[in-house]
Amino acid sequence: MRFIRLPIFTAMTLLASPAQAQRIFTLDFQVVVTANEVITNNVGGVLSTLPVGTLGELHIVINGDRASYPGWNTETIVAHDILEVSFSAGSINASGQPGIYPSGSPFLALQLANNDVIDTINLIRIDAIEAVLALSHPEIAFTSMVIRQDSQPGQLPTLLSSLFPPASANLQLATTRKLVIDSAINSNYSVTFTFYGMQGVQECPGDVNGDGALSPADFSAWIAAFNANLPACDQNADNVCSPADFSAWIGNYNAGCG
Repeated sequence: MRFIRLPIFTAMTLLASPAQAQRIFTLDFQVVVTANEVITNNVGGVLSTLPVGTLGELHIVINGDRASYPGWNTETIVAHDILEVSFSAGSINASGQPGIYPSGSPFLALQLANNDVIDTINLIRIDAIEAVLALSHPEIAFTSMVIRQDSQPGQLPTLLSSLFPPASANLQLATTRKLVIDSAINSNYSVTFTFYGMQGVQECPGDVNGDGALSPADFSAWIAAFNANLPACDQNADNVCSPADFSAWIGNYNAGCG
């Protein structure tokens, strides 16, 4: 006898009409200065106080559900709205520009690529985490981050396992992993940081429908996420939507949100 389970999940979604889920995800990156043109060209300003070897941190909060930018999201690239951003290194502490976040443009959103083809002749694919950031500091201009792995011809990259926001990644696999901050005093010169660590944490994963409370409605919301293979399904942070996430959701639900 053959058992078919997914239609049961589908039928149970009729018990409630869950609200639109908003899966809040926090990404913390560790960086180190590897080049400083501001110092070598005597530009001056606060960026000149960051010699090679200075450590820093980049903090980004995103909506883990895919942002709605028509024509932007594909099977291999998605954009996530940035809700908050902050950066610190040496004496610099800068948050996101007021009014810019939540990001209203795919160019300011955090973009993830997984197995995206960039060379159709040699079949080279990339995994990537990329964003342009607007930091509120009088001496900081254009800021961009790129963490990217280019595959060998005909092979698949292994930096990311899916388009779900990652809980972690082996940054040593990346062929490019830099944060570049241009000086607002002279935008011809910049400070380059190299990413060397990252951690991702989902806030209150049990609250699947994003209404700010844990309730039985979150069960129906999780079923809907499971059937649609949405990011909110991934309750055990393995970057895969699978039946194992149901047990993980029960654990997250019972753990509550502090």
